[in-house]
Amino acid sequence: MHLLDAFHRSGSSWFRPKRLPQPVSRPEGTAPKNLAIRGFTRDSTPPMSDSIGKLFLCAILLPIALGYLRWLGEKHGLYGSQTGIALMILAWIAIFSAVLSLHFRSLRRREAERRLAEEVWRDLFDHASCGYHSLDSEGTFLNVNETELKWLGYGRDELIGKKTFFDLLRPQDREATRRRFAAFKESGSVKELEFDLIRKDGTVLPVLLNSTAVRDSRGRYLFSRSTVFDVTEHRRMETELREARENLEATVRERTAELSDANLELQKLLAVHRRTEALLRGREAQLNRSKENLRRLTAHLNKVREAERARISREIHDELGQQLTGLKMDLCWIQAKLRRREEPYDPSACADKLGEVVHLVDATIDKVRRIATELRPGVLDDLGLIAAMEWQAQDFEKRSGIACAFFSELKDASLDTDRATEVFRIFQEILTNVARHAQASRVEVRLATDREGLLLEVRDDGRGITAEESSHSKSLGLLGMRERAYLLGGSFELEGRAGAGTRALLRVPLASTAPPERRWDPSCEF
Repeated sequence: MHLLDAFHRSGSSWFRPKRLPQPVSRPEGTAPKNLAIRGFTRDSTPPMSDSIGKLFLCAILLPIALGYLRWLGEKHGLYGSQTGIALMILAWIAIFSAVLSLHFRSLRRREAERRLAEEVWRDLFDHASCGYHSLDSEGTFLNVNETELKWLGYGRDELIGKKTFFDLLRPQDREATRRRFAAFKESGSVKELEFDLIRKDGTVLPVLLNSTAVRDSRGRYLFSRSTVFDVTEHRRMETELREARENLEATVRERTAELSDANLELQKLLAVHRRTEALLRGREAQLNRSKENLRRLTAHLNKVREAERARISREIHDELGQQLTGLKMDLCWIQAKLRRREEPYDPSACADKLGEVVHLVDATIDKVRRIATELRPGVLDDLGLIAAMEWQAQDFEKRSGIACAFFSELKDASLDTDRATEVFRIFQEILTNVARHAQASRVEVRLATDREGLLLEVRDDGRGITAEESSHSKSLGLLGMRERAYLLGGSFELEGRAGAGTRALLRVPLASTAPPERRWDPSCEF
């Protein structure tokens, strides 16, 4: 019985977990991420070798104790040899089964406690207010808690075993960080290092990192144990503090320079006064020039109108008058022939004369049509602006001998009659200027639309207008075209280079955008 008591006393202590501090080692089959999480948790479960050793001792000592009891029973004549052996075997089986049952129950309880502890530590690990991660010797993530994953915007399977810490850095910071990491593996710890990590969405996460190296029993590096703190708010506060300090310094400088500022403000007021006077004088001169331009433009328009009337009157008198006079004379000759009954009637002579009359009538009709077309082309009313401009280009080529190519990207200009007439007149004036001044051999006309409306572009290969000629205030033709474009709510531009031709550009809204009260601004410089 003393041996059983000793066995019981010694056996009761075998199931008490005794752990001594040991270097971290990597057991066979342990995953890197499981090894890394052990760096952040405590494992109170006794190793399996302890349990196996205790069972082994129990299996050896129990038969010895039972054999001793059988020997005592046989010695005192309590039972025979065969009965003693049977009792010993039954007792050994019963006791060993009870010990195994207690042992496995204890193992299950400890396994449940270990799992609960691991869940608790895992929950603390994942939901801590700071980030945790572990890196292997290459800097690859072995484990990351949920807090850091949320900060970075990655999933666990996107980082662990796939990305390195250096992949989350800006390209210009990676090489220096690799050197720091190599030094860290030698030294074993770093404190309060600042990094700018790149989130999955490309934004920057400023962090403060502390890390410790975990080594095996031989001192070899296994993994890092790092804590990460989001310092975005800290940096924001630093920025605000710096700005507040700068504002305070600026305020102090302003306070100390009040007299200088007052003097500077006075000088500014005087300068503004002088500039205002100069501006008023310039505006007055500009207004006078604009008034002079108006008078000259009005006189020019009157002169052009009178010249046009004189030309039409001259054509009517000289050409139509002569043709009508010849027509009258031929008709009078025929009338006289028909009235002279005493003379023989010559039908062939009368037929020839009537043929001349018909020829004169046709010529007169053509002349009337030409004059009417010059006053206002009928094709503009009948077929629209595009057809009228194409006809004008062909007529210009026929009259001037300058090749004129017309390109239209539109089928219909969608302009009302008055606006179409103004655009056509500007086009006529452009071609007239080309014939008079450009010394060109070819003209290209393009009609299109853009966001601003109708676009008319005319290019020639002539001598090219200079900037001085384009801005010359005495060029009444340009002044008139710009005024027409202004009244249409559009713009007219003219540009060129010496020897490289001239480009005229007219922009007109498709719909009338100018308010009814809009008038030409006399202060506008052309």
